[in-house]
Amino acid sequence: MKFLKKFGEIKKNKLEKLKKVKRRKRVKLFFHILGFSSIGGAIFLQILVFIDILRQGYFKAVENNLAILTFETFMTFFATIYFAYIYRKFLQSTRIIRLKNLRYLKKKL
Repeated sequence: MKFLKKFGEIKKNKLEKLKKVKRRKRVKLFFHILGFSSIGGAIFLQILVFIDILRQGYFKAVENNLAILTFETFMTFFATIYFAYIYRKFLQSTRIIRLKNLRYLKKKL
């Protein structure tokens, strides 16, 4: 009986850990979806601005709604932070920069 009870507890602990991992993956997926859509939206908007500049010679945009302006500002900061995060991951994956190596070098100095 003790074995079955322990087995049930182990199984329950594994299920709880699995739920936490799934939740973490969902949050990470949401983070990436929001980041890539922000960067994609910024690129699309930049293309529209360049087309307008080519046609008229200038670009003028005015946003009167404070809520939309605040949201756009937030998304701009988020996209900048996300871009830096993705760029850092890219550099680490290509072995151009390794934080562990940098820390090791600092310790030697």
